[in-house]
Amino acid sequence: MIRFDQVHKRYPNGREALAGVSFKIDHGELAFLTGHSGAGKSSILKLIALIERPTRGQVFINDQNTSGIRPRGIPQFRRDLGVVFQDHKLLLGIARAVVAKPALLIADEPTGNLDPDLALEIMKLFKRFNEVGVTVVIATHDVHLIQHFGARRIVLGEGRVTDAGQAGAVSSP
Repeated sequence: MIRFDQVHKRYPNGREALAGVSFKIDHGELAFLTGHSGAGKSSILKLIALIERPTRGQVFINDQNTSGIRPRGIPQFRRDLGVVFQDHKLLLGIARAVVAKPALLIADEPTGNLDPDLALEIMKLFKRFNEVGVTVVIATHDVHLIQHFGARRIVLGEGRVTDAGQAGAVSSP
């Protein structure tokens, strides 16, 4: 479903957000991207959604190399993708992201501004999408939520994957 192969991302200001990142997320998997602020979590999600393009390396979504998708093809590509960003309209954002029943749902710190009870309810909602076959990738700092759901954890540090994890495994950043 998602494969990163030696992906590098350097921004115009010279900051290298990703350096040789490689991992794979299978169809129907629930995976968490974790790591400190600036580790590269959001950059990975932007590459998946074709908001950004890699400087080097290859990103594959559904066995399609995203470098082959021209700008005019991006809207069609995104029809199978739900994107949820952290903001004050989280529930409207989730609803908008899933109304088209996407095969892939990505979320960037969706519970960052929520109290623990509401954060758990939102995560249960993402888990329900996953249970019906949607691949879900969530960037989060919330280790307690990750432990609660026992899903795979991909740990980032300094723009590199430090642990690609396995389902049910929880490792320290």
